[in-house]
Amino acid sequence: MLPRPPTAAAAAFLPLLLLLLLPSPTHAVSLDVPPRDKVCLYQYYEAGDTGKAEVFVVNGGNLDIGVSVEGPFADDKDGAPSKTTQETKVLYEAVVASSSAFLNQEHPPGVTASADGLEITWPAKPGAYALCLDNTMSQMQTKLVEFSFPAPVKGNGDGEEDDFDLDAALAETNNATNGTIPDNIKQSYKADLALLKHSAGRIGRTLGDVQQKQQKERHRLALQTAANQNNHHKMVVSSLFETVVFIGVSLFQLFWVRRWFEGRGLRAPSRSREWA
Repeated sequence: MLPRPPTAAAAAFLPLLLLLLLPSPTHAVSLDVPPRDKVCLYQYYEAGDTGKAEVFVVNGGNLDIGVSVEGPFADDKDGAPSKTTQETKVLYEAVVASSSAFLNQEHPPGVTASADGLEITWPAKPGAYALCLDNTMSQMQTKLVEFSFPAPVKGNGDGEEDDFDLDAALAETNNATNGTIPDNIKQSYKADLALLKHSAGRIGRTLGDVQQKQQKERHRLALQTAANQNNHHKMVVSSLFETVVFIGVSLFQLFWVRRWFEGRGLRAPSRSREWA
């Protein structure tokens, strides 16, 4: 009978599995932008990186907000991004909305506007870039914004090699157990690891597809909710206007009929005296 796999070697696969199943940092994050306020977020890039930002207004007002991308910034003496370089410039600045007029207008290169939000890409230079969400145009409405401002991806993406060294882990475990792990068990570990990586990758891709579908569904529901609220607001205003007009016409009719009957009542006695 083959010996039972050591616990230390089995535990060595757990960090790899957790690493593969961790959420990607590119997932969207929600942020409340108060009225008359502006929020800026910073991300550092190196030469050759591609900057990317996505913005979608989930709730608030007409689903519009000011969006701007600036950079690159150089760090000041305190290590904070500062406009101390002449290379700092505004790459994009506009009031983003979900209206058909904004979606159908012509956008600069690297900017894509759709029902799922605004996507901006640009070739980055070394330094920090700022994604600013400007709600100073709103006096009362807080905007709920869903945005993604990911860090640049290092390596070759899906083909990037992980840092887990199975041979080193097996050698360490073999030394700890005084060389009691047979070669066939080592090969079994490698086969299990390959199968585990394949399964974890497939699960990660499935989770990514589900999250994208959920994000599109949230965007669709947000647009429908905004449209329904807008229609409801119009109906309430029109109903109030019709009610005010109806009450005004009714009061005018009452006043006019009363004056008319009062006028007839004053002229009736004079006619009777003339006949007499």
